[in-house]
Amino acid sequence: MSKKKEIEKLNSQADQLQQAFKYQESIKLAQEAEQKAEEIGYKKAVAEANRIMGTVYMNKSEYQKSVHYFTKAIENYDEDDKMMMLKAYSNLGIAYYLSGKTTPALEYFYYCLEQPESHDDKDFLAKQYGNIGNVYSSENNTKKAYEYFKKSYALFKSTGNEQEIANLFNILAFMKTRENDDAMALAYLKKSYKLFAKHNNKRALLSVTNNIAKMLLQCNKHDDAMGYLETQIELAKSLNIQSILCLGYINIAVIKAERKEFEQASEMFDKSEELIEALDCDNLRMRFFPIKISFLEAQKQYKEALELFHKLDSIKQKIYEDRLSEKMKSIQTNLEIKEKEEETEIYRAKNIELANAFKEIDKQKKQLSEANIKLEELSDAKDAIIGVVSHDLKNYVGSIYSISDFMTKQVNDSKMQNYLQAVKQSSQNALILLQDLLEINYIESTDFKLDLKQVNIRELFENNFYPLELSAKTKDIKIELDLADDTNNLMIDSVRFWQAFSNIVFNAIKYSKRGGIVQIKVYKQDEKCIIEIIDNGIGISEKMLPFVFEKFTIAKRQGTEGELTFGMGLYTSKALINMHGGEISVKSSPNTGSVFAIIIPCL
Repeated sequence: MSKKKEIEKLNSQADQLQQAFKYQESIKLAQEAEQKAEEIGYKKAVAEANRIMGTVYMNKSEYQKSVHYFTKAIENYDEDDKMMMLKAYSNLGIAYYLSGKTTPALEYFYYCLEQPESHDDKDFLAKQYGNIGNVYSSENNTKKAYEYFKKSYALFKSTGNEQEIANLFNILAFMKTRENDDAMALAYLKKSYKLFAKHNNKRALLSVTNNIAKMLLQCNKHDDAMGYLETQIELAKSLNIQSILCLGYINIAVIKAERKEFEQASEMFDKSEELIEALDCDNLRMRFFPIKISFLEAQKQYKEALELFHKLDSIKQKIYEDRLSEKMKSIQTNLEIKEKEEETEIYRAKNIELANAFKEIDKQKKQLSEANIKLEELSDAKDAIIGVVSHDLKNYVGSIYSISDFMTKQVNDSKMQNYLQAVKQSSQNALILLQDLLEINYIESTDFKLDLKQVNIRELFENNFYPLELSAKTKDIKIELDLADDTNNLMIDSVRFWQAFSNIVFNAIKYSKRGGIVQIKVYKQDEKCIIEIIDNGIGISEKMLPFVFEKFTIAKRQGTEGELTFGMGLYTSKALINMHGGEISVKSSPNTGSVFAIIIPCL
């Protein structure tokens, strides 16, 4: 075999591994191909190796590296490889778009449109129109987005590329949902369903089926939803996706119960419960238990309903127990002095001013120290009062919730139903807040201790990651886990550590828009385990960043779809990580997203 053939084979294998999501092996082979191609001056193979590495890093959400390798690929393609070069330009635009840099992304997409070679490949041209439509959609320029999606659709239709058309319908359905046009969104989803079914693309079909069933249930079109739910169950079984299978069973049980088909409803509930126990998923339990409790009450099985209610209450305590924040930080002054070759009079004067400022700061520190001692004494007394009052209030508010819930099912008057529903919702919110206060009080008490054990970080993530994926799916958010091979064991309390970590991930999902992405990277650096949680959500303003880890922080706000928050979650996470000898940091800016980093010493 000639050297060129050997290099081409390496690139081909690297590309196949990339498509199979085996990124480390793909990069290794691509690097080997690049090195051998450079030795013999085989520029086309160098370009191809760089394209593969750019694609891998883009899939891993390492966009800076992705841009670097796509740029190198463009530099190495010959004029004869014009189409390959244009595809690299398109990938470069996608990498910029995914990293939130829409201006350069549009420049590359428009450049691809302007080249005559693009017009010879209608599928490629259609993808560029679709890429531009995605950029304008992300900027809420709906008119422009529809203009380019229309062009993309027309070209894909002319080439008969039905699966790309199905993907386009999914995007249009998402846009219509965002515009509150559920009827049109449903129509697009059904079109997508037909095309994926035609090509037997089961995984894509399952996703679309789940979305259609969910929308039909929201519109109370139960008869229509039933057919899609049955299809969802069959697809989930064939693909062995247990969580979606469980949701299908739950939704069918609800429909059967409303039709008074109690025996069949009970059978569906049993299947759901069996799957939930096998998956050991608290998020599924949170969704399942209230539905099952209502069913049991309707069947007058009050004892079983009460037992299930206690289980639900216990799960709520577990899920919300990381709602804490840290005491107010001391005001930090960050002074940067620009170095110069020669010291001027201006800088000497500034140094004198700084020296005086530091003396004043030392004086204020002493005053603050004395004030802090008094504040801590007052805080201890306040915490004791909060603990007693919160505990007693929880019982009373719990009674209000139970009574309003019971009366809601007994009263037929619609106006009274609305009043009772408002009482029920308010009391439920109050219960969550009181539980958060009790949890904070417990963690800050002398009774609280960590149960430290040696834990394998890879096993911890693999065993507990699924509930996060499920939570993200409820908002059509993609969640990615990049777990490095060299991660070590940690000496941690696995329950409390996961509580601190997952709270940050749930926040990332809460403050990301539907269809966003949350990336989690776990790697080792300087004998420390680094865990980064990266989202492309609404971000945090610069003036609010210093307050995000405070108890009862002023930086709290509702999620992108109105999710409730009491502003205590990040306090809990930081407190628990600090108890493990670690630390948390955050970087963020509005409309760009946030990066939270947890740093824990390796064992």
